[in-house]
Amino acid sequence: MLQETYIYLNQINLVHSQYEFSREWLGKTKTYCSSLKSTGRSPSIKVLFTLKLRLEGLLARMDAKPEKMRLLGKQFNHCSDIKAIIKSIDAQIKQICSPAINVK
Repeated sequence: MLQETYIYLNQINLVHSQYEFSREWLGKTKTYCSSLKSTGRSPSIKVLFTLKLRLEGLLARMDAKPEKMRLLGKQFNHCSDIKAIIKSIDAQIKQICSPAINVK
C-alpha cells in the first residue's frame, strides 16, 4: 500500500523520490521504504497514522486553496483518489489493531 501511494503521489508531482516520500510523508529516514521492501516487513501503525494525517492535511489545503493546487498538477482533481487512499489506510490500521478472534 505504501508503494502504491508513493507511485500515485509521484505521478501527480507531489513527491519526486522514494527518499522524499519516506522523509516528508512517512516521517522516517530516507531509506525507510527501501528497508521495508528488502525485508518484507509491513509499515508500523505510527507510519500509517503519519501518512493518513499528511494526506488529510493535503485534502484540507486543496479545499482551502483550490486555485493554488491547480498549479501543482495539471488539473488537480485528485480528491476522490486521495480519499480512497485514506480509506485504505484506515482499513489497514483496523486490521492491525483488531485482535485475532479464535473460535473453537
